[in-house]
Amino acid sequence: MNFQVCSIIFLDAPVGTGFSYSSSLLGWNTSDTKSARQIYIFLRKWLADYPEFNSNPLYLGGDSYCGIPIPIIAKEIADGIEAQHKLLINLKGYILGNPMTDKYFDDNSNILFPHRMALITDELYELTKRSCNGEYVNVDPRNVECVKNLGTALEWILRVRRDQILEPNCISDPNNYNIVLPELNGIQGDRTSLGKELPALLFPESECRPFKYLSLVYWANDDSVRNALHIKKGSINTWVRCKFEKLPLERDVQSSLIYHQNLSARGYRALIYRLISLTCPLYAKGLRSLPWIKSLDYSIIVDWRPWFVSDQTAEFTRTYSNHITFATVKAGGHTAPEYKPEKCLAMLARWLSYKVTILYSGELRQNLLRLASTLLLMSS
Repeated sequence: MNFQVCSIIFLDAPVGTGFSYSSSLLGWNTSDTKSARQIYIFLRKWLADYPEFNSNPLYLGGDSYCGIPIPIIAKEIADGIEAQHKLLINLKGYILGNPMTDKYFDDNSNILFPHRMALITDELYELTKRSCNGEYVNVDPRNVECVKNLGTALEWILRVRRDQILEPNCISDPNNYNIVLPELNGIQGDRTSLGKELPALLFPESECRPFKYLSLVYWANDDSVRNALHIKKGSINTWVRCKFEKLPLERDVQSSLIYHQNLSARGYRALIYRLISLTCPLYAKGLRSLPWIKSLDYSIIVDWRPWFVSDQTAEFTRTYSNHITFATVKAGGHTAPEYKPEKCLAMLARWLSYKVTILYSGELRQNLLRLASTLLLMSS
C-alpha cells in the first residue's frame, strides 16, 4: 500500500492540549468558537510561511470531541473564502472519527448500543424502551419505572472497557501509577518513534491498553525528544496524554449539526467513520452517527454495502447526497487509526482520491465482475 497519501499538520488544540500553552493567564481561557477562530488564524499564518502548500487541497480531521470544533473551524475557513480574505485556503472538506456531534442524539443511543451488542437482554431493552418512551436523556424523575429500568440497563457501562469492549478493564488507574526508571536518562536511537515498548514487567497490568500509554508519557517528557520537537523550555512542565476534563474550555456549542448543514450546502465533502462491530460502547458507536445524519434528511445515493482491504471485509459504508460519506471500521476502538491503521489508511486514501464508494480491492472487484458475467451467461 502507498503510504504517501497526504501531508499532515498535527495541531495541539485547544490551548493546553499536548505541548500547547499560553504566555498569559487570559489566553488559557478559551471556548469551542474562540479556539476555532484561533486555529483559522494559525492556518493562514502557517500557509503564509509555507506558500508552497497554498494550492494544496485542505481537509480538516479529528476524532471524538473534535466532532464539535472541526465543523466550526471548517465554517470559519469557508466564511473567510466567501469574504475573500487575503490568502485564501483551498478547503475541500473534513474527516471525523467517532465524532461527538449532538448531545441528545449521542446520549440517546446509550441503550440501543448495548442491546445490539448483546450486553443487555431483549426483555430489558424492550421494557426500558416502553417505560421511557424511547427517551433516555431528558428522563422524567417521576417516572419511577423508567428510572429503574434505565439504571439497570446502564450498569453495562461499569462492566466493560469504555474504549473497546473486547479489551480488559484496568483494575488500577494508570494515571496514578508512577515508575522510576533510573537508567532512562535519555532515549537512545531513533527519537522520532517509541521503538520497543518499555518492559511489560514494569506495569502491573501490561495487557491493559491504558498502561501501554505510559510509554508515551516517558517518550514525550524525555529531554532529547523535546529538543527534537523544538518544545520551548519552561512552557510545559509535564506532557499529559489527555486533559479533556481539566482544560479551561468553555463548551459553548452543544451541537454541530447546524455546521454540518451549512458546510454540506456549500458543497464541502465529509467523511464520517464509526466503529460498530463489537467496539466502543460509550464513544465509538456507529449507531450514534446514523440518527443525526438521518435527521439532516439527505437522500441515500449508494446504500449500505461492504468495503474491503486485502480482499477482506473491513466494514460497511453508505453514501449520501450533499457530499457525505458514512463508513464503519470493523473491530476498532475509540481512536480507529490506533487500532486498525491499515484499514483507516485505505479508507482515507480512497476517499481523498474521490472514489464515490470506499470500494473493493482490485482483485476482489475483478472476481465479482467475473461472477456477475457468469451469472448473466447462465441466466441467458
